[in-house]
Amino acid sequence: MGQDIHCYIEYRRTEKTDREKWEAYDAELKQQFPDGIGMPAFRYEPQEHWSSMGARINPGRNYGIFGRLSGGGRGAGPAIVPARGMPEDAGYYAEEDEWQRINHDKDDDDDDGYYVTAETAEQYHSYGSRYKGVVELSEGLSKQYENGVLVKETPYSNAEHVGKPLYVGNPDHHSHSWATPDEWAAAIAPVVPAVDPEYFAILAAMRELQRIGYEARVVFWFDN
Repeated sequence: MGQDIHCYIEYRRTEKTDREKWEAYDAELKQQFPDGIGMPAFRYEPQEHWSSMGARINPGRNYGIFGRLSGGGRGAGPAIVPARGMPEDAGYYAEEDEWQRINHDKDDDDDDGYYVTAETAEQYHSYGSRYKGVVELSEGLSKQYENGVLVKETPYSNAEHVGKPLYVGNPDHHSHSWATPDEWAAAIAPVVPAVDPEYFAILAAMRELQRIGYEARVVFWFDN
C-alpha cells in the first residue's frame, strides 16, 4: 500500500506583515488599472487566523521528499522540517480533513463520514489519534410544524455528554507538521528523481502570497 501526502496552503496578515510590500503592490496595480476598474481591494488590518487557499493538494508520491518532510515519509531523509504536529490554529480545510465529529447518541458511524460513534472514537484514540474539544451544554425546545402551524414542542438536552470529547483525529493520518516557504524550498530542492511540478507550484503560491504582504505556510501530513 502506498503512502500519500495531504497539503494545505494557508495564509494570514499579521502585525508583522511588511507594510512596504503592500504599498508596492498597491502602486503596481494602480499602474495596471489606472481607471480603478477591476482593481482588487486592499486592507492593512492584521489577521490573526489562518485562511485556507483552497482544499487539499496532493502533489504526488515522492518518497525522497516525504523523508525530508517531518521524517514521517518513506524516504531516507534527513528531515528538513521538524515534526511540529497538527497546528492548533489550522485553516478550515485542514481542520475538516483531519478531525471527525463524535456523535455520542449514535450506535453506528455515518455512512458519509459526517460523524463517528463514541465507540469508534475510543478505538481511534487507542491507535494514537488525539481528541479535540469537549461537548458544551446545549438545551432548548425542538419545534415541529405542520403547514406553518406549531404542533409539537419537545425539550432536548445534551447534559449527559457535557465534557466528553467533541472531535477525534483520523487514525490513518500521521507525522503532521507545517513548513514555511523557505523550509519547503529546502526540502524539495535536492531530491531525485525529478520533483513533480506540483511541489514547485505550492512553493510558487506561497512566494506570491509573501510578495503581496501575507505570511504563508503549508500544513501537511501523511497517510499510511
